[in-house]
Amino acid sequence: MDTRLAPHQSTIQHLINLPHLEPVGRHLQRQGRKASLTGGYTAKYCGDMTADQRAQVAHWIFDNIEEAQETVVQWLGCGAFVHALSIMLASNKRCILEADPDHPRDGTTDVQEEFILEAA
Repeated sequence: MDTRLAPHQSTIQHLINLPHLEPVGRHLQRQGRKASLTGGYTAKYCGDMTADQRAQVAHWIFDNIEEAQETVVQWLGCGAFVHALSIMLASNKRCILEADPDHPRDGTTDVQEEFILEAA
């Protein structure tokens, strides 16, 4: 997990430091959707990741991101957590996403990586 998330540590740190991001559950409620029954601070759409895998991502953030231990309520279920989940999904599904006919095979590494992250 560290090898997948560590390269994105500064982005995750930046997202945690943004005070205006709201919990995903609250955002869904404002759109007229139901938040997860497991709590309003739950990232509801996380592909086929198990609860254990999502907990491992949260634990990685807790251990590796500055001030995360003091601000769990602000980031759990918010943009930083969801971004980390997307990184893990992209990593888990890389082979499938690279086989997608729209994958920019002739593009730069950055363009290919952006495609995979957006698709995840």
